[in-house]
Amino acid sequence: MYTLANLILMGGKNKRMNGFNKGLINTTGQTFLEIIYQELSQVSDTYVSVNRSLYKDEGLEKSYNLIEDKIEDIGPMGGIYSGLKEIDSNFLFVTACDMPFVSARMVEILAEHIVSLDSCVAFCDNKRVYPMAAIYPKNMLSKIEEHIKEKNYKLLNLLVNRAILVDIALTDLSADSLANINTLSDLERSKLGRNLFIG
Repeated sequence: MYTLANLILMGGKNKRMNGFNKGLINTTGQTFLEIIYQELSQVSDTYVSVNRSLYKDEGLEKSYNLIEDKIEDIGPMGGIYSGLKEIDSNFLFVTACDMPFVSARMVEILAEHIVSLDSCVAFCDNKRVYPMAAIYPKNMLSKIEEHIKEKNYKLLNLLVNRAILVDIALTDLSADSLANINTLSDLERSKLGRNLFIG
């Protein structure tokens, strides 16, 4: 039997959002972080990976289980590395704070495809593999450390030949479940309706 926890990455620089932290975007009365945290907490313990400055934020500290990035400025790999080091679970479902349509059902579907303690499980479609909203095993820590030493920070490189892929079209998930809000224009589109992300 294995254990699984959730990790929301929130330590980015948010350059394409003019420096405003995407996790704190609020268009519905709740921030993206609140929406994702509440959803994932239905499945298992949920943590938030943050940079040093956010780790000192008293408001966040009181509301969330925070993990401080051990290595900053290397993108999502740094947050995943910190989470796998600190959280005592065999697996982490990892998502970004700019993916407000992530659901507990996504975790359940990916978890059904875990075949060993070394399994990484990710969604794909006919165009790409999605390294976010994916499950990473604690046993991948040594491989992540190798990539960091080589300054090879691209998550897709980490997944090559190591991931079980789940075609999202063959699940009961909506087509936009993996959509993220990277820019101000993405944010405007998200206010108008989720269907605008399809395709």
